[in-house]
Amino acid sequence: ATLRGVIGVQTVNKLCPNDREEYLLSRAEGAPLENYANFGRVLAALKEERLVEDDTQWKELLFARAISCSQCESGYKGVVGLQEVLPITGTLKEMIVKGASAADIEEKAREEGMLTIVEDALYKAAAKQTSIEEVFRLVQG
Repeated sequence: ATLRGVIGVQTVNKLCPNDREEYLLSRAEGAPLENYANFGRVLAALKEERLVEDDTQWKELLFARAISCSQCESGYKGVVGLQEVLPITGTLKEMIVKGASAADIEEKAREEGMLTIVEDALYKAAAKQTSIEEVFRLVQG
């Protein structure tokens, strides 16, 4: 009755702000991530936060690759936090009380707007805070 939400947190390496290579993510490069994330939801979040224009399509997003520079050796400097926030709504509370499976609860939470950790990682890669390589490292565990 008192649970308000659940937060999952993880970190990935942050791109060094001094030097990076921007590129368009090819369909082949992004395809393996479709098993882990809903690209449409990530794009909607980017639009909601006004990081991209309302008419931007996924295939138009610029991503960034790490390039080593005089400020860093690996192209990364520091870490960026990833969050998965599950607010406990009335519907979710009812599901928990009835003993619904974790998969069913996650599915409902995603329907209600929750971004998963992988989707947050993709969001931050599209915002050029981290790289797609770091997203793959995250999903490969």
